[in-house]
Amino acid sequence: MDTNRKAYPEGSDKKPRTLEAQTTDGARNFSPSVMRNKGVVREALLDNLPASAEILEIGSGTGEHGIYVTEAAANVAWTFTDYCEETLQGISAWITHSGRKNLHGPYQLNASKMHWGADVECKRYDAVFSANVIHIAPYSATQGLFVGAQRLLKPDGQLVLYGPFSREGKMAASNKSFDADLKKRDPEWGIKDVEQELNMLAQTNGLKLRLAA
Repeated sequence: MDTNRKAYPEGSDKKPRTLEAQTTDGARNFSPSVMRNKGVVREALLDNLPASAEILEIGSGTGEHGIYVTEAAANVAWTFTDYCEETLQGISAWITHSGRKNLHGPYQLNASKMHWGADVECKRYDAVFSANVIHIAPYSATQGLFVGAQRLLKPDGQLVLYGPFSREGKMAASNKSFDADLKKRDPEWGIKDVEQELNMLAQTNGLKLRLAA
């Protein structure tokens, strides 16, 4: 099904950026936010996907989510991508350190583009996963994420998003401050609303919204 892909920009020169101070051992990078939420993310993915799932991650950042999930699930294949070339080097270091054969990439990918490259588009996935990305990226990247997921997911595949969200225009007080700060940094940034924005994108691209418990 074609889903108005021509309406989406071909790309963006703006890079998503991290908002946290990361640590490094010289090659691998470590994210404090991943350390806090990696257990929740791993549980959600492994509880809702096939035991031998193919997962494509958009905006892999340090790469730790893929490392942590596949550490507990040797049959899960994980493909890493990120927009920033310098970030890919840290992900490569994690892959080398792990020594596992079920880790692929990392590939440079701009989610707002109409096509994501032959290395990524050569297969279909049980899940397209993205954590803490869409609130610090151009809105065209959010649109492109849904379009790409519709194109690359298996018939019963899932687009899995993790991060801060608002619900029907309402959000926690702490998230209101965070949202205001994001928009001050870049007008294209900001916390996305599940019903008013994401559900509309889901429906346009043949996806059905399901909220995690």
